[in-house]
Amino acid sequence: GSLGGVINVAQNTKITASDPKADSSNNELRFYTTDLSHGDPYERMRITKEGDVSMNHNLYVRGNINLNGITLRGETEQNISIGGASFTDTSWNTAIGTGAGTNNGTGHTNTYVGHNTTQHDPNDNGPFSNSTALGYSATITAANQIVLGTTNETVEIPGSLNITGDATGN
Repeated sequence: GSLGGVINVAQNTKITASDPKADSSNNELRFYTTDLSHGDPYERMRITKEGDVSMNHNLYVRGNINLNGITLRGETEQNISIGGASFTDTSWNTAIGTGAGTNNGTGHTNTYVGHNTTQHDPNDNGPFSNSTALGYSATITAANQIVLGTTNETVEIPGSLNITGDATGN
């Protein structure tokens, strides 16, 4: 004989190794479960002969997900981090890019987009919160700030610029 799959005693949770018949050779694993309101099991996940995984609901992962060089992390509470060596240890931050937000300290509600976006406090008043750094090596230097690029870039606005608060310049 052969093993066509595994099924629980109630026959509402099962894994099949062949489908639609026990002697089929499609080389797939199919995972079935049922909720309490229905008796028939539903296919929840499939692993194909190519190794592809198909899921029919949410995927919850405790820890990091590595996707061919891209790291998705959930290291700390309420943070989103995409990129190797991005982020530290606080809450409600978003970091996208390698090394993004690594100097965040205890800052919260910050957004870092770009390689090595960070914050730096030469006067030791930080860490800063409620700020955004956009672009390669953009560096937050105060709370409630939006930083576009570095001193090496020029910010261009092709349309209109409306300023409702104070404006300063150097």
